[in-house]
Amino acid sequence: MRRQPTPPIDGSGAPDAPPSDILPCPSCGSRRRSRLFAARDRLHRIDGAFHVTRCSCGLRATDPAPGDIGAYYPPTYYAFGPVGRPPFFGLGLRGLLRTCVLRYHYGYRYGPLGAKLPASGPLAVLLKLLTRPLRRRAALVFGPGPLPPAVEGGRALDVGCGSGVWLLKMQALGWQVEGVEVSPTACAAARAAGLTVHQAQLADARLPADSFDVVRIWHTLEHVPDPALVLREAARLLKPGGTLLIGVPNAGGWMARLFGSYWFDLDVPRHLWHFTERDLRRLVAGAGLQVVRVGYGFYGAYSLLWSLRYCWEERAGYTAEGRSAFERGRLWVRDARIAAPLRVLLRLAERSNHLELTAVLPERP
Repeated sequence: MRRQPTPPIDGSGAPDAPPSDILPCPSCGSRRRSRLFAARDRLHRIDGAFHVTRCSCGLRATDPAPGDIGAYYPPTYYAFGPVGRPPFFGLGLRGLLRTCVLRYHYGYRYGPLGAKLPASGPLAVLLKLLTRPLRRRAALVFGPGPLPPAVEGGRALDVGCGSGVWLLKMQALGWQVEGVEVSPTACAAARAAGLTVHQAQLADARLPADSFDVVRIWHTLEHVPDPALVLREAARLLKPGGTLLIGVPNAGGWMARLFGSYWFDLDVPRHLWHFTERDLRRLVAGAGLQVVRVGYGFYGAYSLLWSLRYCWEERAGYTAEGRSAFERGRLWVRDARIAAPLRVLLRLAERSNHLELTAVLPERP
């Protein structure tokens, strides 16, 4: 028997997708999309039926968009956790290496030895060469993704800042920081830590133009109804020559293709959009920004373990005891140092699971 084609979802009266629940594509504006597969909230197990769909331009979406998206962000959501403290660099070898990385590769004088390291000369050249292979890894203690180089009197904005973990770390490095966040719980935690955070969508925060050297949108763009609007607003807020840092799950990676609806980073329905590198480049260019680098994150091992867990729960059923046992096993994988070589293998295959894009706002003529 010949299989019937899957009916498209559009805003003109699809019976299971009211027009108001189909968000216009941020890339081409269309509301007409084809279904790929059914999906649901596997992480927090909140009720709701959804489909992952694909627009004619290629961008994937979660349809229908939840009417009350806040209901899918419980108090235990990871971004609402405690703020913590900036990393402390001790006087041991590890602390010295991290201090050298920040000093000679990013321009920061951080830690008890940061101000004492020579700025130039043979020793500075030697330390810079010795720590070059460590520059990416050591910088991760200040958060995932690229660490912006030091800017005298620099101002940084974190869009979707959660409870302000990254902001607090950048503040410790000498940045003047602000955040934008819609969750009242997360805003309260950030403000309790002394941070300036605006409870609003980015476009509603009404921040002054040309006011930031760095704007960071880290695992936030996939959550917002209109990513194109957010990117245009970010470009407006950047100073000429300023840097935009974006992190999103890689919907074009092999793990997304292999696991489908079981892929951990699908995270339906909180993730309204599912970007490939091509999708992200097109949106960033449309906002008037110039892409200078696309990298891949270090989260493949974590995502793989959770994706396998989802597959197992589909087969054997979900239990709270099973989730607890899985968490203990996942932590053992991390503590047993198995995750590090696993990350290397995953990065070699389709360059891992998360996209990290750096763009700049061109200088005005």
